[in-house]
Amino acid sequence: MDNLSLANSKTMYGIKIRKLPIGKYLELTKKINILGKDLLEKGFNNKSIEEILQDLSNINKDELIKLFNGLLNTSPDLVINFMVDVLEVDKDKLINNDEIGLYELIEIIEAFIELNNLGKLIEKFKKLIKIEPMKIQNIGYKN
Repeated sequence: MDNLSLANSKTMYGIKIRKLPIGKYLELTKKINILGKDLLEKGFNNKSIEEILQDLSNINKDELIKLFNGLLNTSPDLVINFMVDVLEVDKDKLINNDEIGLYELIEIIEAFIELNNLGKLIEKFKKLIKIEPMKIQNIGYKN
């Protein structure tokens, strides 16, 4: 059983990155909503909600990393606070670690995305959205 847990975590620069359980995702959805609202105001160059949603619906792993990089430039405190919550790490340990600069933080984000299969998850959601509802066939029965 220990081998399974080893595949669900990775340590980089003294920061443990782990696969999140569903309960943690549920807890983070509230924080994502708050973060999203704050970032919409600061980080998306005055785009409309429709434009932002269109951009996000077509996002891939590289674009997601680029988005995080852009958000770090426009709203570093918001993103760092969110990463501290996601990684469940002490903020001081993250921001005052001599081994972690912006490049290493992006590496940590990439590892988190990979470990939690977020790139694959986005593709799964895209497929789910494209599924057409079942059509009811007319079999000729009348009341």
